[in-house]
Amino acid sequence: MNFHVITLFPEVIDAYAGASILGRAQKDKKITIKSYHLRDFVTNKWGKADERPYGGGPGMVLQAEPFVRAVEKLRKKNPKAKVLITAAGGVPLTHAYAKKLTKQKDVIILCGRYEGIDALVKKILKAEEVSVGPYILTGGELPALTIIDTAALDLFLRMQAVFGEHVPHEMGVSDLELTVHRLAESGEDTEEFDYAAFVAR
Repeated sequence: MNFHVITLFPEVIDAYAGASILGRAQKDKKITIKSYHLRDFVTNKWGKADERPYGGGPGMVLQAEPFVRAVEKLRKKNPKAKVLITAAGGVPLTHAYAKKLTKQKDVIILCGRYEGIDALVKKILKAEEVSVGPYILTGGELPALTIIDTAALDLFLRMQAVFGEHVPHEMGVSDLELTVHRLAESGEDTEEFDYAAFVAR
């Protein structure tokens, strides 16, 4: 499975995607996560990727052209690649949604900034807006990583590729509600836990 993230801050994506389980999975060639700088697809000599909103208003909007150019380039290899836009008002990200996403060979995620992405992008690319929660962030990078992490985890659990053999074949709501603790030491009363003593030792 291949994830492609188009963003103004590829270093944010690369730092997280290159660490821990996602990093190991990429080294093992179970998945790929690639970031693309939005400014690499602008055509103006200033490298400008944003503009004032049409009709006026506060803030800046990311232009449609560089996103469309970037996706068209990526779709040359896979015309059926699914395109997502991170947006607070989009389809809620759930485990069921992530599981469905793993059926895709290529997923392209567009990260917004400032006042968002020009609405033409969604229309032209037939993209789907996805939300990780009813709140607003400074950019779409964290939601993009959340989408990737959730989908990748479901993929790993079913492939048993990273976690080994002792993983559930299916993960449902009950698995999300589990409370876990470290293994208690011999003779330790877990019902009356002394936090101060634990920190002090």
